[in-house]
Amino acid sequence: MLYIILAQVFGAVALGLICFSYFVKNKLKFFLLQIGGDLFYGLAYFVVDSRVAGLITLLSTCRCVYLYFAEKYNFKYKNHCLIVFILGYISLGIAFWTSWVDIVPIITASMFTIAYACKNLQLLRSLSLIPNIVLIVFNIYSFAFVSSILDLIETIVLIVAIIKFSRKKHDNAKDIELSSTKIDKIK
Repeated sequence: MLYIILAQVFGAVALGLICFSYFVKNKLKFFLLQIGGDLFYGLAYFVVDSRVAGLITLLSTCRCVYLYFAEKYNFKYKNHCLIVFILGYISLGIAFWTSWVDIVPIITASMFTIAYACKNLQLLRSLSLIPNIVLIVFNIYSFAFVSSILDLIETIVLIVAIIKFSRKKHDNAKDIELSSTKIDKIK
């Protein structure tokens, strides 16, 4: 019983870190928060003995560490290395395969990897919606209702972040347009 409570605590900490990451404006901070969130999600999966999901989440943590340093030091071939992570997800899935449902964490981790390769943080947020929605359905199917609720909360927070940053960009464009109109009137 203690392991179930511990898994929920780890999941809640992970959720907080991941949700907060969607509201930062800096990609380095985004990846740092994702690293922390992935570590706690991985711990939650290992505590409930979900090896495939735990190993894939651990590899996702390594992916975020790599992307953090790639962003910080401007690695030239950053995207080529992401293929290695996708192949790693596939390899882990094959090595620890227990049922056809194990394909979902492989696919969603690969989708997140593709999203995280984007330079534009707003596009990254938008592309992260699809794997989040797939994970909600996967967790409901797997009777992991708490995880599905956490993924639903994460998806809602992600949508709010997308809207917030879209409005901000739209408002900034309006301000620039108004400023250029005022300058034209002065001339």
